[in-house]
Amino acid sequence: MIQSPQEFRDAIYEGRTDTVQGLRLRILKGSQDSDFENLVRPEWVEHRKAVMWLGDDGAENILRAQSLDEILSSIDYTREYIDGILAQGLTFKLLVCQDNPEDFATFDATFDGLENVLETYYPEVHHLITPHLAAIKSIGPNEEVWEQQTGFSASELIQIHTNGPADPNFVATDKIAGQTSIDLGTARRWLYNVLGLNLLWSGSGKMYLTDGSTGPREYFGPAKPVKEIRNHILVDLNDVLQRRGLQSA
Repeated sequence: MIQSPQEFRDAIYEGRTDTVQGLRLRILKGSQDSDFENLVRPEWVEHRKAVMWLGDDGAENILRAQSLDEILSSIDYTREYIDGILAQGLTFKLLVCQDNPEDFATFDATFDGLENVLETYYPEVHHLITPHLAAIKSIGPNEEVWEQQTGFSASELIQIHTNGPADPNFVATDKIAGQTSIDLGTARRWLYNVLGLNLLWSGSGKMYLTDGSTGPREYFGPAKPVKEIRNHILVDLNDVLQRRGLQSA
């Protein structure tokens, strides 16, 4: 059984599969060392106080993978998206750390977990988002309803999130924090823009894939600078696959 980041690193380099317990993982993208100092892109640092993490089953999927495509498709990265990242000269690294309640506590990516995230990391908008959670849960991953509620098409919502905080339609925390209430559509847009909960997110605690199947479990966790995460490792996925003689990029 693998229970530490170092044991995971050894296993992935050796091409060895095993059960995993108590680890959290996040895939990072960049072209230089400074790109891997934070869990999000520089323009997102002040907005993202919590991010999504993979857990033990996601780690086990990665250990079983035989190519970069297999690793990334397990978290719903499409071939088109992967090609776009590689075309920019970016590489993928895997950050692995331990789930530690005293230092690095994570919450299940469920609606109960979301309430904990709002209370812990976004108290300034907790009173605005929480009243809408029951309706958001009831509607679920229904693009047609969310297009009506938000006033944007699904493709427009994706583009706004992709553009990030520079987009005039991006619902940043400071844009709504001083208000006494917001509508359902605005609450859902904030969850998408700031927490990255796209329209497929169902709150089941598992990733909901574009083909309609469910993926690995996912968790909300702190968006700390990498250097502040104790006992972590960064694994260059291309390096791993090349050393093992497998398909990288």
